[in-house]
Amino acid sequence: MIIELRSDDKKAIVDTKGGYLTNYSDELGDIIYPKRSITTSAGEQKTRGGCHACMPNFGPGGESGLDQHGYARLSDWNIADSGDNHVTLSLAGQGSYTAMSATLRYEISEHSLTMELALTNGGEHVLEVGPAFHPYFATGDHLVIDGEPFDMAAYGTMMLSDKTPEKVVNTAGRTLVLKSPDMPYWAQWSDRLAGYFCIEPTYGGYTFVTDNHRRTDMLQPGDTKTYTFTIA
Repeated sequence: MIIELRSDDKKAIVDTKGGYLTNYSDELGDIIYPKRSITTSAGEQKTRGGCHACMPNFGPGGESGLDQHGYARLSDWNIADSGDNHVTLSLAGQGSYTAMSATLRYEISEHSLTMELALTNGGEHVLEVGPAFHPYFATGDHLVIDGEPFDMAAYGTMMLSDKTPEKVVNTAGRTLVLKSPDMPYWAQWSDRLAGYFCIEPTYGGYTFVTDNHRRTDMLQPGDTKTYTFTIA
């Protein structure tokens, strides 16, 4: 199901399939590059754009056997609550994470969009999680991150920034302040198939890869942990 959220000149579109934010825009145009299928030079079809939650893992699943970025973006979420400017989705656990339930809330206001992912362990054993959000920002050819011009033409593979709760991003015509106190390591990535660049708040990068130097978050039985991301 497609849900449209509005606040003044801001509009966000949410799809319950995958819990995706498929677009976020204002009077100047797209802030988030719209979700779509892109054909590569080799003829492959790639899904790019929008924003989705990565849970329980960001990146490779490692020894867990989970898919890249987990199962959230591949699942059908249920609508738990909705209004003109907000929607809350819910999802039951799967596989080895059957005991973990999740809610995902999107809310827009005059100057910001906030995403909130809450994970609850309803089982008897500790669950390891390493969540993230995966936004594709519409950049065109202009990108400055924390005051430093970024040469997208010379960009290579994914980079993980130092720990910080906030990033300031300048694109053509906009200054965006990205805030995520709960997921303070930022992955920067693009395959340059179109005019987008991903600046993704993560709990600790590729936490499910065994040689990763950052720890996973430990979700204790009966506990709920919440991870927020705001685009202002």
